[in-house]
Amino acid sequence: MKFLVISDVHSNYDALKAVMQKANRIGYDSVIFLGDAVGYGADPNECIELLREISNVKIIGNHDKAIIDPREIYFFNPIAKEALLWTRSVIKQENMEWLNKLELYYKFEDIAFTHASLSEPESWRYVFSVIDAMYEFKNTSEWLIFFGHTHIPGVFVQQEGEIEYWDGTSFLLESKYRFLINPGSVGQPRDGDERASFAMLDTEKKLLNIYRVEYNIKRQAEKILKAGLPEYLAHRLYNGY
Repeated sequence: MKFLVISDVHSNYDALKAVMQKANRIGYDSVIFLGDAVGYGADPNECIELLREISNVKIIGNHDKAIIDPREIYFFNPIAKEALLWTRSVIKQENMEWLNKLELYYKFEDIAFTHASLSEPESWRYVFSVIDAMYEFKNTSEWLIFFGHTHIPGVFVQQEGEIEYWDGTSFLLESKYRFLINPGSVGQPRDGDERASFAMLDTEKKLLNIYRVEYNIKRQAEKILKAGLPEYLAHRLYNGY
C-alpha cells in the first residue's frame, strides 16, 4: 500500500494543486490528510472541495476546529485570529459541515495518524524536539505515528532506548524501531524551504520519502493581499518561515 500523506494546507490552493500534480505522477493508493485545511491563506473553499474529493482519511487540525467552534479562535495569535475570522465569513455551509466530520486521529494496523499529538490529540501539543518525541513514544505504542502541526518535515526514531531526529528525504523504516513522522506543510512551510512538502509511505517496502514541490507563490500571495488578510501571511510564503 502506498499512502500519500499531506498536512497543513492552510487555504493555499496553489500549493495543494502542485502537490497533487506531483503525487499523481509518482502514484499512490490512498490519501491521508492530517488536518488544517484552512487558516492563513485565501482559498479555504477551493482547498476543502479538493480535499473532500481526494482524501480517504481526514483528520481535524486546530484551525479547522476553530472554524466549527469559534470559541477556539481566541486561543490564536492576532494574525491567525484575523485569518480565521475572515475564513468563517466566506466558508460555504457544506464545507463547514465537512470540517465538522473530521476525526482527531485514525489508526490502521500499527500506524496512526493525527494532527498534533497522538498522546493528547485534543490539546494540540507540538512535537518539535527530542524531548517532545520522548513523551509521545512513552505514551503511545504504534510503530509509525504521522503528525503535522509544526510545519517542519522530519522523522524522530526510537531505537534501542535512544531517540534521534532524522532530517532527510528518504528513510527505511525498520520494524524493530518506532517512528514519529512529519510530512511538513503543503501550504505554509516553516523550515526555511518555501516549497510545498508532502510524504509518501510504501508499507510493503517500509520506505518513506519526503518530497518538495515548487508552486506559484506570487499568485497565492496576491490572493492573500486581495482578500485583505495581513500582509505578513503573504510575505512569509516567499522564505518558508
